[in-house]
Amino acid sequence: MENGGPAPEALTDKIYENTKSIKEYFIAEDLPNVDISVIGVTSFAGPEGQFDTEVFDSASDYVKLMKSIFDFESIRKLFASPKFSFVMMHFMEWVELMPNVFL
Repeated sequence: MENGGPAPEALTDKIYENTKSIKEYFIAEDLPNVDISVIGVTSFAGPEGQFDTEVFDSASDYVKLMKSIFDFESIRKLFASPKFSFVMMHFMEWVELMPNVFL
């Protein structure tokens, strides 16, 4: 799961088994709306006590992660270099050309 892949079946089976034991749930009525365009935490007093909702910018977190993995400035310089040539081929074009390339 740390790699972003699907959860192991043993875990999802346990989650499912736990859902079968739910006897009741509460609905918090008359709560104020949360402005999801504003990043931050909003606290509410609910039927079972105070709880928080948090709005966060997942795109910002993703950009931070990508910047920690890749050196985008070096990649930008590489693409701008006149010595660099980049050829991208569609998979089906590759399949059609493969016999001519390797035979």
